[in-house]
Amino acid sequence: MHPFFSALQVYKITSNELEHFFNEEGKKILFLWGNNCPNCEIAKNLIFQDIELIQSLGFKWYHNNVYDDFELSSRFGLHGIPVFLVYKGRKSIGRITSFPGIQPFIEALKKV
Repeated sequence: MHPFFSALQVYKITSNELEHFFNEEGKKILFLWGNNCPNCEIAKNLIFQDIELIQSLGFKWYHNNVYDDFELSSRFGLHGIPVFLVYKGRKSIGRITSFPGIQPFIEALKKV
């Protein structure tokens, strides 16, 4: 498992546990990715390089490998990965589809 997951304390969630995700208060991100996805690896590596800045933004992170949980990818109508779904409580406040690069990613998270 990439060190990104432990450094950010990213919690694994399945489609069966999605209600738990929605019930969590505060700002949170659901990172949808897949094994052997080159763009997912790029995203994890670049986020890991700026881990302290990403942590300072105050999001709680969750993840799901959509290749292991097709129900979740269907639920959110994915057409590609990685996808970052941004929520505050139950309310969707953003969606970053594919990885735009670290600077645009950080700027998008700062705006929400």
